[in-house]
Amino acid sequence: MHEMLTVVTDVRGICLSVMRLQSAAARAVYAACHVHGVISVQPLSNYFDCLLTCLVYIFIILCDTVQMETPKFRQLRLLYPGYRHHGGQYAYADVIQLVFGQTGNTTRSRDLRGGAAALRLSWTLNRYGGRHAIGWEPVHISGHEADSFTGADGQQYIYRTDAFRPFLASRYGDPVVERATFREEAREPRRRRRRRWSWALLAGRQGIVRVVGYIDGRQHSHIGLWDCDRFYQSRDWSLDTHLVTVEFWEAAGLRCFCSF
Repeated sequence: MHEMLTVVTDVRGICLSVMRLQSAAARAVYAACHVHGVISVQPLSNYFDCLLTCLVYIFIILCDTVQMETPKFRQLRLLYPGYRHHGGQYAYADVIQLVFGQTGNTTRSRDLRGGAAALRLSWTLNRYGGRHAIGWEPVHISGHEADSFTGADGQQYIYRTDAFRPFLASRYGDPVVERATFREEAREPRRRRRRRWSWALLAGRQGIVRVVGYIDGRQHSHIGLWDCDRFYQSRDWSLDTHLVTVEFWEAAGLRCFCSF
């Protein structure tokens, strides 16, 4: 009996050690289970309790590490509230009204210094629903105090474009990343050289794209949809002279909308 209890203690110790090595999301799930009495941290009295606890830990870890398939682009296109002056129907004020309701929220809208690009994608994912929705719990992932607002429907809406990088990577895996390089036109003066990025990387592909640039030492980014050879219902952010990197998550499904 003493030997069995020793084995139980050792196995439980291994489980806890493994949990400490997992991501914050796994630890958060463990903590929630503990609070609600799903997992007990009291000394385990028998081998079967220990085995059950180990299985719960393993299940949490697997759920946290298995990546989702990205959303299908056909549906993303239908749901995306595109920019009014770029083929869409929604101006900035319209997006604020979509998210916060008829009265809007002027206090929160003032925090959107980089525009409503992140809110547009958040709206799209929340309307897509299921596992792709942002969710109901506030998002804290970029190191800021908060990365999301609560919309009129009670769901969370990420409003920081820099928060979408770790958020999407945690769900769909790391993006394809390309760094912009200087390309100087032979007939252009040196002072007019511009940063360009290759279209070959994304040609014929569809998905979620995030572009990152730096102005006066501060990061500025935009996030939206990429449709084969262009930004979908958005300005062409590749023309930004401060562009540094491009991040791309390819959408699931057939590439059925491409036309060149």
